[in-house]
Amino acid sequence: MTPGTPSCCRVRLYGCLEVGDITARCTGRLTGVAGTLGRPVDLACVGSLDELDRGRACYRQRAWLEAHTALSCADEAAGLDAPDLELLAMSGFLVGRDREAVRVLERAHQVHLQASDLVGAARCAIWAGFGLFDFGEPAQAMGWFGRAGRLLDRADRDCAERGYLLIPDVLQHLDDDAQAAYQTAGDIAEIGDQCHDADLVTFALHAQGRARIRQGRVAEGAALLDEAMIAVISGELASPLFTGLIYCSVIDACREVVDLP
Repeated sequence: MTPGTPSCCRVRLYGCLEVGDITARCTGRLTGVAGTLGRPVDLACVGSLDELDRGRACYRQRAWLEAHTALSCADEAAGLDAPDLELLAMSGFLVGRDREAVRVLERAHQVHLQASDLVGAARCAIWAGFGLFDFGEPAQAMGWFGRAGRLLDRADRDCAERGYLLIPDVLQHLDDDAQAAYQTAGDIAEIGDQCHDADLVTFALHAQGRARIRQGRVAEGAALLDEAMIAVISGELASPLFTGLIYCSVIDACREVVDLP
């Protein structure tokens, strides 16, 4: 597995597109996604930079391992500010250092609080919750989500983070109430449109597609997944983690279609 592969894909990515006619449909949706997750970087172009600038440049070029190494060195040397700690955390997730990434997000959360940046602190709390949820610590995850909600209430302004905070509800409802998942995803899409956040809109489209498939409305669900994958394949998403999440989730949806009676 390459360093640029998101943690959500490490176990399930390979070997899950082998069933009949659905293989061609899935392959059509997913072709080209790998290039958006990580790529080799020409270090000659950043060789003269200091470690912080090198880490930022490698992150922009989606060279996650090099970015993580350089940002870690910069952090050890002088400490990073909150935005660069967030880059370090995201690159940590992308090279499989999930628990370390959560600890870095906790630090970034505190730095944002010290600067009275409530939305930034909430954003780090949400991503810490995502990480904790992903490796099986739901109680701690819910604690971080609760803190994020209170911070956003105190901030009292419209922001994309309010949409991200709804994502755990969608994921839960997909297992027990597909219509509720569909409606909550619609709320996320509305927030994404208002805040010009393509990641939120694309997540919402894909979640609505999965909800429709679980309701037996396969054609409608597949159309929504196709629309979401356009944004993924064309590199419109800001977050490589969301790129990986949607990529893997669409594969799961295709397998669900195969298993439907």
